[in-house]
Amino acid sequence: MVIVSSDEINSVLKTYKLVEDKIRWYRASVRVLDLGCGKTGAAVTELKARYNGKVECYGVDPTVRASSRDTPLYMEEPDSLPFKDGYFDVVYSCNYMYYFDDEKIRSILKDVLRVLKPKGYFVFNDYRRSSAKYKEDFIPSAGIKARIFGDKPKFIIKY
Repeated sequence: MVIVSSDEINSVLKTYKLVEDKIRWYRASVRVLDLGCGKTGAAVTELKARYNGKVECYGVDPTVRASSRDTPLYMEEPDSLPFKDGYFDVVYSCNYMYYFDDEKIRSILKDVLRVLKPKGYFVFNDYRRSSAKYKEDFIPSAGIKARIFGDKPKFIIKY
């Protein structure tokens, strides 16, 4: 499946629903990170515009070319996130995780779970690996309590 627009990315990963649920539950601003946002961060910029004032959005990608004050984008590797522990309510990643080998996935997942708040969501797709691989290998190796649900997309909830 080829995803061509930011709206499709956010729709496929159910990002809109997750963000809307968090806004409704917390009745406050939600912090969202697009892991693998690409050169321009189009999907996360669109997400910010959709929920103006209710969502703080950030993007991370080693290929970032530009950033804006409204949606900060960081040129960083996915396993060295420049954020404090427990900073995000939702982290999402579309068509990005399957590029990495297993060792890199372990490192990425450990850092993603570090920056997620308790009861935060990491939603992503990885067509190379099953949810069982994440459940039995990657999550335990992160050393952080979390559970995985679904397969397409995958949802990890941090406890």
